[in-house]
Amino acid sequence: MRLYNFLKNTLGLTKQELIEYLKHHEVKVNDLILPSSTILKDSDIVFIDGKKIDPIPMKYYLYYKPRGILSTVSNLENSYINHIRLPYKVTPAGRLDKESEGLMILSNDGKFLNEIAGDSFLHEKEYIVVVNKRIDDEFIMNMQKSYLMDGRMTKPAKVKKLDDYTFNIILYEGLYHQIRRLVKISNNSVKELKRIRIANYYLSNMAPGDLIEFKK
Repeated sequence: MRLYNFLKNTLGLTKQELIEYLKHHEVKVNDLILPSSTILKDSDIVFIDGKKIDPIPMKYYLYYKPRGILSTVSNLENSYINHIRLPYKVTPAGRLDKESEGLMILSNDGKFLNEIAGDSFLHEKEYIVVVNKRIDDEFIMNMQKSYLMDGRMTKPAKVKKLDDYTFNIILYEGLYHQIRRLVKISNNSVKELKRIRIANYYLSNMAPGDLIEFKK
């Protein structure tokens, strides 16, 4: 882990808060002042103003984000952070928009979050989607195509019709409102959207608001 992430996680600060904090406090690794990009070894000891700082444990959670809850950290009442009670600051791997629901993975392990959410790792993200207009074969075919979004071509999706208004879709990336935009391109609109899987982590029988700790 980099010294920057160690401090950010241990102190529970945002990037900007940490930058300001470091202006007023002396941080040493063992007996040396080192750049925040330094990769810490297991044997390294971090001191802040001469006081030894113990690392906090890495924690991992499955969270069923309800519809109407924001997946960003803010002071707003409907931010997910205000609906969970944890002793450690955690952030999500793979956000969901306010009107969507389903699985989010929360952790204070930055490396793990990047591996799960980063597009370069090609982890599958699976969703169940209900639309407002009847689904036909052309709709399914169009949903599987690659499109230019945000300056790049999307990876083809796996799509399966479940009934006249519901389909299952698997993505390998997580662009902004990607499914809603794909549905709009196919001349339809989303009524309900639920994420049921990220990589090998499943929503299973969780209920909205449930938070379950797991071991990596």
